[in-house]
Amino acid sequence: MFRFVFILAFVNIAFGANDYESDIRKSLEKLNELKPLAAYYKKNPTSPQVFATGTNLINSTLNDLSEKLAAYDPASVEERNISIERSNIKFSGVLSNLNVGGFSDFVATSLSLSVLRRTLSFTIKLPELKLTTDYDIDGSISFIPIYGKGNLSLQVSGIEATGNGKVSLSNPISIETLNLGYSIGSINVQITGLTNNEDFSKLVSELLTDVVADFLNDISPVVSQYLSSFIQEAINKALSGSDQNDLRKTNEISNEI
Repeated sequence: MFRFVFILAFVNIAFGANDYESDIRKSLEKLNELKPLAAYYKKNPTSPQVFATGTNLINSTLNDLSEKLAAYDPASVEERNISIERSNIKFSGVLSNLNVGGFSDFVATSLSLSVLRRTLSFTIKLPELKLTTDYDIDGSISFIPIYGKGNLSLQVSGIEATGNGKVSLSNPISIETLNLGYSIGSINVQITGLTNNEDFSKLVSELLTDVVADFLNDISPVVSQYLSSFIQEAINKALSGSDQNDLRKTNEISNEI
């Protein structure tokens, strides 16, 4: 159950609105400069500055992306209907006053780039992610009724994402493969109004706080596969809208190096 709730909440809430798409596209378009950089590298394979230039380009893109996302952090959605029906899990209801915050505070703590091989590996850390929402749900898990109306708060700490991928330097530049992984330090869960019983809500909050982080870490391969595909598609969609003059960029890089 938590796998579907996690994906539904994070992807559809944090990425449900499209107001930020233009800003993200502008940030990611910087990555198109990897193409003329690779072209320069093939002609000048002994240049000691190519790696530093490529690494600085990616760091600059990430910093720019973080700054642009900060304008939408926290992200808010007034209301969203939910419906989950899978195997022995059935839920329907409404989430309102949804807020997701902290997603713009990521930092790339390591970055390895090979321009010649067109490969990239990285580690990104996010100190804290907060999600709060009011809810009104009705459903069941294995024929056990689960219902209520109240508030849900998640505080996710110590998030670390690792990844590696391969870049296609065709026009436009794109991500050929992307493999992501993640780990979570802890998750604090606070629920009120579950089954309209505050004592039961407190008990469930404590139980989920103890087990959810470990559970999400255990299913990291499954969730990471979904997120890898989702993020790769989003990045390629953003990059496909760019229009770069590769010859001009190659000349600029030659002058800089």
